[in-house]
Amino acid sequence: MNLSINTSATATVSTTNPSTTALKQSPPDPTTGPASASLTVAAVDPQKSQQAVQSYLSALFGTQAKLSADSEAIANALVPSMQRLILQRPDLANAQFDFSSDNGAIKVTSNSLSESDRTWLQNTFNQNGSLVKAVNTFHDDAVAGYAQYAQLDGHSLSRAEMDAVSTRADGMTHFMSLFKRLGAAAQPLLDGSGGTYVAQNGAKLNLVQPSTAVGFLSFMQSAKASSDGTATLYMPKGQIVHGGLKGDVFANMDAMPRLLPPSDSHSFGFHEVA
Repeated sequence: MNLSINTSATATVSTTNPSTTALKQSPPDPTTGPASASLTVAAVDPQKSQQAVQSYLSALFGTQAKLSADSEAIANALVPSMQRLILQRPDLANAQFDFSSDNGAIKVTSNSLSESDRTWLQNTFNQNGSLVKAVNTFHDDAVAGYAQYAQLDGHSLSRAEMDAVSTRADGMTHFMSLFKRLGAAAQPLLDGSGGTYVAQNGAKLNLVQPSTAVGFLSFMQSAKASSDGTATLYMPKGQIVHGGLKGDVFANMDAMPRLLPPSDSHSFGFHEVA
């Protein structure tokens, strides 16, 4: 069985029929009254309309593809920090927390950790230069995608607006929650096999645990076994399938956030769809 991660996303767009024309009504001439009103007919260029559609799709899905790759880079960079956490602070191994970008650094949030424990964890993450860099790349790609989409919508962002978008992008994506969303999207494909997928070390594959350090490492082990094709499927009647699972959990663009301008191009702000 192949692990098939849905990388498709749907978008409804309107294209202009080549035979369609745009009608613009001229205002009435006040000297002659309403009877002099006329219509100006302007042809719509279907090629330009199609180019506009393609530009919108490229801005949307191109950004999501970058964020998918960025999320995998964050997860890989996070592994040594989680291992360090378990070794140095086993009391926090099953603690619930999340983290996001914060003005070039990483901010940890939790409803259960004490302030001192939260600060220790936050400092641990910020000492991981690869992790900080990966988180900032995700942030910057999200902001750049937003700016590109806004420009296509007729509103090029000023420097002040770009700064405001960057500030608002901080904290919008919580990465433990993102990993959990990615895992939840892929887990039904494992469960639907009718058997049990097991990694090379004998651990059952589980993609829906990444809200703690222990759960995250289990998620990463399962994600790696999926991408490497090294998992083994054990069926209830004794059949064994080696190497039948292969897929990239992080390639599910449907689980990526979509950071888009509001539909009103004259207003300003973030709209996130995930």
